[in-house]
Amino acid sequence: IIISMTMLSGYTFQMVAESSADTGAADFGNTWAASVGESSAWLPRLAVGIMSFTTCTVYAMILADLTSSILQTCLATVPMLGALKPFCARTPTLIGLTCFILLPLCLAEDFSSLAFTSTLGLAACAYLALFSIWRALDGSYLPGGKFFKLAPYQPSPLMGASKLDDIVNPRALIFLSNISTAYMNHGMAPATFQELIRGSSGTSSQGLRRYAMAVLGAFALAGFVCTALMVAGLYTFGGNVNGLLLSNYAGTDLAAALGKMGVLLSVLFGFP
Repeated sequence: IIISMTMLSGYTFQMVAESSADTGAADFGNTWAASVGESSAWLPRLAVGIMSFTTCTVYAMILADLTSSILQTCLATVPMLGALKPFCARTPTLIGLTCFILLPLCLAEDFSSLAFTSTLGLAACAYLALFSIWRALDGSYLPGGKFFKLAPYQPSPLMGASKLDDIVNPRALIFLSNISTAYMNHGMAPATFQELIRGSSGTSSQGLRRYAMAVLGAFALAGFVCTALMVAGLYTFGGNVNGLLLSNYAGTDLAAALGKMGVLLSVLFGFP
């Protein structure tokens, strides 16, 4: 399913870029207006707005969970800071992040200073995929392993599907929704393609070929990361794997803490 969704999303992403090449439009709404009609151009703009709102909500939830987990691990390491524990819960953490970090970042007029964070995000995703595979193979979370009793969610064996309802149910729809959301950045295709050809002396068709290679590499990497995390997470924690995989790892697992910090910074600076 992940491989199919990766291929479909990459193909449709390239199609949006080709529409931008034909129309010369630099955003999704104008591309639609030029190729379909101005009267319905509000539809993709509304879809992008809803998608952005949903993505920001998910990002905020991830930031709150990761920050709260990191802070509570720090409190456990330094007992004298125990009085701060109520402020490190999920809700106070989310409010503090929103008011003092996310809002100022979103109000910034120039995001060029955050350009380096795209490389940080790429490195964090690659590290997380490799780390999850490493933990799945080293046996640290198997019974008797170093972190088995310390894991917040005890690993448990997977139960095999015995009837069709075990496969086709509302939870499967949630899975499909999460996978599709992971690749849903098509609104950026026109702008990124136009930016590519503006800095190039080649023709539009040559730009499309270069863009197609970039899209292929990006979606292949995304597909690898998603597949690695899903397989490694299920293999390590079985049926008790948490929706946010990093929440499954023990607080004393320093390699997991490094992964949490990397994903936290990546999501934080990607939020604006």
